[in-house]
Amino acid sequence: MAWGVLRLVLQLLPAALGDAGGEVDEEVRGAMSTFCPHLDEIPDMFTTFWQRLHSAVLQLEREFALDAQAPGYEIRALCVQLAFLRSIVKGQAGLPFPQAVNSCPTLMAIYFEWASGLAERAHQPRRARALMQLGAPLQLMALSRAMMRPGESKQVKDTQSTVSTQYAEKLQKLKGTAPPSVPWLRSKPGSRISRVAVRSLCDANYQGGNLENGTFNVTEKNHRSYAEKWGYDYEMLFRSPLSDQEPQFGKLQVAIDLLGSDDPPDYFFWLDCDALVTNRSISLEDLLETYQLHAAHFVVAEEVSGINSGIFLVKGGAERHGLRFLRAAMTSDWRFVWDQTMLLDQMARDSDLYADDMCYQWRTTGASHDFDWAPHFGVVPQQALNLYGQGSALQWGASAWQRGDFILHLAGCPLVELPCLQAFEEIAQWVEESH
Repeated sequence: MAWGVLRLVLQLLPAALGDAGGEVDEEVRGAMSTFCPHLDEIPDMFTTFWQRLHSAVLQLEREFALDAQAPGYEIRALCVQLAFLRSIVKGQAGLPFPQAVNSCPTLMAIYFEWASGLAERAHQPRRARALMQLGAPLQLMALSRAMMRPGESKQVKDTQSTVSTQYAEKLQKLKGTAPPSVPWLRSKPGSRISRVAVRSLCDANYQGGNLENGTFNVTEKNHRSYAEKWGYDYEMLFRSPLSDQEPQFGKLQVAIDLLGSDDPPDYFFWLDCDALVTNRSISLEDLLETYQLHAAHFVVAEEVSGINSGIFLVKGGAERHGLRFLRAAMTSDWRFVWDQTMLLDQMARDSDLYADDMCYQWRTTGASHDFDWAPHFGVVPQQALNLYGQGSALQWGASAWQRGDFILHLAGCPLVELPCLQAFEEIAQWVEESH
């Protein structure tokens, strides 16, 4: 039954923007006032879109309830909800996806949460977690807007805070599907990578940026010392190649330019400006050996709420698979948390997160399977590549750095703030004294 409703909904939604008539269900009206409290400040087409969209979602939910006792209900409901979600993400529901998200990020995140719940009931916990992770930046956007908007009411702030807390708690409950940390292995003799390019970008020129007017001698010394120990090429850049955008967008372009050159390196390793290599005895060859990443084209650390692209590794060389992935990510319209959400969006598309293939297989053969990141992605635990300071780790429910770990990333602690800078410099000094 739900498949027929879905087809009807998808046919009607694109045309709905031109028709604001009709009665609005009280439940829909309540959702609009609770989760999209400022639609009245933007053109009427956005209110119409969300009213129609949420009415469709509730109709699907009612169909699911009627079908709940039927054989295969769980996987059927999941496939229907994912097809609906996919239509929104692809801009086939009446608005381009960025416009839909920007007009009501809370409801969009809730849709990912609903799909995640259906994945859990269909015994697909890894898909449930990845769906929540993809929606997490949207929830973060909604919370930030509620807290930072001048004159925002206490009711709106409290509502958004509650929704965000519940979202974070659900993500924490799904931690059991995270990649495990394992003891470090030393790479085998003769496994040295011929050419590794290590790059970082510390752009203090961008007005209003979180590195404005900063100096980065400590960062450069730390990165260069690590690269020199292992014979890697290193360069710190002080101006983004995308001068008209925030520096955070520039890192992918830096990687693309180098990997797309006539003589690309075998691997490209990125270190954010607020990252320190704190155990120089661990080589990138050790990373590949320990986590069996030799076939991976893109390596990044996963945390509770998704990935963090402050540190990543891309396979280069003549095949250029990693380059093609980065170029695809650069076209993503998921620019909500800079490059990070662009990369996560492309990873999701490459890995069948929305279950096009899985649901087709289920409809044709009756077989289904849980989600996994595509084989060309190396998704590793934070301990492998990207650990946070104690404060950020506690706030985000993530893993905290300890002495002896490979890399510390002071995400969430801007170096332009004195306490953060002092902590950064003290740890960098400890690294110099202990190595």
